[in-house]
Amino acid sequence: MLSSFTSRKTHSSLIIIEDNADQPSSYLFQTFIHNASLQHLKVHVICFENPVEKWTRILNSNVNIHDCFSDHRGWNNVNEENDLQGVYQEKGLLGVVQELLNHGDGKPSVVCIDSLTPVLFRHGLNKCYRDLHALLSIARKDEEKLNQLVAVIHEDAVPERWDTLEQMRHLATTVFQIQLASSPNSSGWGLLHVTHRKAGGKIVKQVEEYRIEKDYSVLSREKKNQQLEASEDVDPTVAVQNLTTFKLTLNPQEEEARSQLVLPYTRQGRPKGQSGGGKVFYEPDAADDWDDEDPDDDLDV
Repeated sequence: MLSSFTSRKTHSSLIIIEDNADQPSSYLFQTFIHNASLQHLKVHVICFENPVEKWTRILNSNVNIHDCFSDHRGWNNVNEENDLQGVYQEKGLLGVVQELLNHGDGKPSVVCIDSLTPVLFRHGLNKCYRDLHALLSIARKDEEKLNQLVAVIHEDAVPERWDTLEQMRHLATTVFQIQLASSPNSSGWGLLHVTHRKAGGKIVKQVEEYRIEKDYSVLSREKKNQQLEASEDVDPTVAVQNLTTFKLTLNPQEEEARSQLVLPYTRQGRPKGQSGGGKVFYEPDAADDWDDEDPDDDLDV
C-alpha cells in the first residue's frame, strides 16, 4: 500500500508518519514531498524542528519552505521579517496553514510538517488535535484548496506518549509506523505498519517491507507472517517444553515404572459378575433409636 500513497494513486487527507530516534523517517518524508512537487500541486513544508537550510539543500526549487523554527517563541524579535512565526505564536498550527492557504495561487495545496513533536510541546495535545481536526475538515470539504496533510511525529519523544499517539492515530486517515527505516543509499528493505481508514469507514491494516530508490520511487510488498507459518510445523509438546524449566515428559523406563505402581486404597480387581454400582455397608449400633411406628400415623388427614 505504501507505494500507492507515495505515488498519489491512493488519496489520504491526513497522513501521519511515526518514527523514533533509531528508525528515522526523513527519507520517507522527503519521498512524499518530492512526488507531490512533480504534480500540479503547491507544496508547502513547514519547519518546526529543523532549520530551513536543511530542506533547501535537498528539495526541489518549486517547494515552498516556511520557517517556524528559528524564533518560534519570538525571543529574537525577528517577526517583522517573518510574519509566519508571529502567526504561529498567536494562533498555532491552524493559523499558520490558514495563512498559507489564504495566499495561494489557486493550485491545490499539500502541506508537509517536518515534526508535530515541537507543536505538541509548545501548544499541548488539545490545541494540536483541534487544529489538525479543523484542517482535516477543510481538506475533506475542499480538496482543491487543501489536498493533503503529511506530518511526522516522533513516538519516543512526545508528551503523554500513549494518550498522544492514540489521539493522533484516531484522527489520521493513514498512519505509517516505521519499524525499520530504509534510505536510497541502502539496498536493504525497511519495515513498517500501515493503518488506513477508507472513506466508508473500513480500516485496513498491513505490515509491509519497503525500499526507497535514489529517484524517490518506492517499492513495497506485504510482509508474510513467516513466524506463524513456521510454528505450524513445530511439535506442540516441544513448544510447551520450551516455556518452562520443569521436565514435562517421561522416558520409557519412567513410563514403565509408572504403569506398575500400585496406589494405596485402590481395588486391584473385581469379582466376576459384580456390577459397578455403589453399595452402602452399615453395622447397627446398640445406641440406635428404632421406632417401629409409622410417623405418618400422627398426621391429621
